[in-house]
Amino acid sequence: MATAEATTAELAALKEELAEQEAAASAAVANAEAASAEVAALRDAAAAAEEEAAAAREAAVGRCRLTVSKPVLKAPMVSALETIIS
Repeated sequence: MATAEATTAELAALKEELAEQEAAASAAVANAEAASAEVAALRDAAAAAEEEAAAAREAAVGRCRLTVSKPVLKAPMVSALETIIS
């Protein structure tokens, strides 16, 4: 009888351990699904940002801005006017 009782107790312990492992596995699957959804959202955000950047690049085409800070690059008349004004 002692052997049957020990085997029954061992079986109960194994069932409890299996239930704990199944719960841990379910939690891991839920975490993986949440992480997968987060990755998908980040990919969508990155794609949207790339589209926005492409649109900004297209809008900027043809616009050339040159900030002139060196007198050598300025027209002689502008330099003369600045000299007179200062």
